[in-house]
Amino acid sequence: MLRFLIMRIYIFLFVSLFFSSCQLDVEEDNFHLEKIRAFDIQIPDNLVVGSEHSLSFKYALVNGCYSFYEMEYDIPSNNMRVITALAEVANTEICTQEYSEETYTFPFRPTESKTYIFKFWIGENNQGVAEFEEFELVVE
Repeated sequence: MLRFLIMRIYIFLFVSLFFSSCQLDVEEDNFHLEKIRAFDIQIPDNLVVGSEHSLSFKYALVNGCYSFYEMEYDIPSNNMRVITALAEVANTEICTQEYSEETYTFPFRPTESKTYIFKFWIGENNQGVAEFEEFELVVE
């Protein structure tokens, strides 16, 4: 009986391992992610601890193969926030030439009275180094 149970466990583990290693990633070939420039960034003048404030920026979708994917919100230090917009780009040669600008708004609820630094990704320079538009937000 114990031998039968152990054999069933081995078979289950083998089958589970086989199916988990054979995942099809068809979607990965159909698109890739790309950073897109933030511009026309709107930051409130007065921020209060514990209150929710709306921050926004515009981004451009340069043709029909681009669609907004997400906003990365990184916190590399206690008072710094790095914002990067990402687009999903279809890997196809057939794209409409439709250019569009859209606005992304997100909430910010400061938890401490201090100066927060927000850095929005705006592109790369000629050497391929990331460039940011930086804002200091004083929270009282």
